[in-house]
Amino acid sequence: MVACRSVDTFVDPLIEKLKSTTFFGRRFTRRQIAEVQQMVATFPALSRKELAQTICEHLHWHTPSGGATLVFARPGPATLNLPG
Repeated sequence: MVACRSVDTFVDPLIEKLKSTTFFGRRFTRRQIAEVQQMVATFPALSRKELAQTICEHLHWHTPSGGATLVFARPGPATLNLPG
């Protein structure tokens, strides 16, 4: 896993305007979405799978068997339509 620093209290105005914060069957806080946005911007060299693993681990998002929920890897974080 790649370490990720905490997101400042600033949240992108685009995130504030989201109608829904539910993605892939999970509701996220706007702060969590900002953290995902920051991870994508901070680690552009990571493969989609590595980025997905990092995001899932950071958000403590696991399958019932304990593995990372890699739904981010299939469509990619860009599916969230977040800048960065």
